[in-house]
Amino acid sequence: VYCMPLLLINSTKETITNTVAPSHTRAPVNQLIHAKGLATAASKDIVTPNVDTVYSQSFLDLEDTPMVYVKPQTDRFCSVEVMDAYTNAVAILGSGGDTQAQQTYLITGPNYQGPVPDNMKQVAMPTNLAWMLIRVVCNGDADLENVYAIQNQMQLIPLSAYQSGEAYTP
Repeated sequence: VYCMPLLLINSTKETITNTVAPSHTRAPVNQLIHAKGLATAASKDIVTPNVDTVYSQSFLDLEDTPMVYVKPQTDRFCSVEVMDAYTNAVAILGSGGDTQAQQTYLITGPNYQGPVPDNMKQVAMPTNLAWMLIRVVCNGDADLENVYAIQNQMQLIPLSAYQSGEAYTP
């Protein structure tokens, strides 16, 4: 019973990250996946997905480097659930969490000892595996372009790349 969440999240991670190049349904570890379109009854990657939100997500490996997530300012519900390897919700960012405004977060593993830059909020994870599940409300197909604009403003990059200020390509 104790290991079941670990097995399920690892199975989900292996399915979603088993690709070389990112797409709207798959991406390697530490890269954002942005769904294109609303979930339907045929959507099976996430159990009981919402049908009025568009999803973005990422599996994070925090063993070697913390990751920086930049959540853009939104005028709508945009919630970022950050879960550990046991699927415990460690943090809820954005709507229902801390702010609708743009915010930069430093997501760290359990062994991170470095400083947290002044312009960031730390999300300290108890496991090196983390799963970010991002939901952006969508008011039907006519609103999809607005959701895509929000997704395109999201950033997920290693701390060292963020601090260097240079362009980062995963």
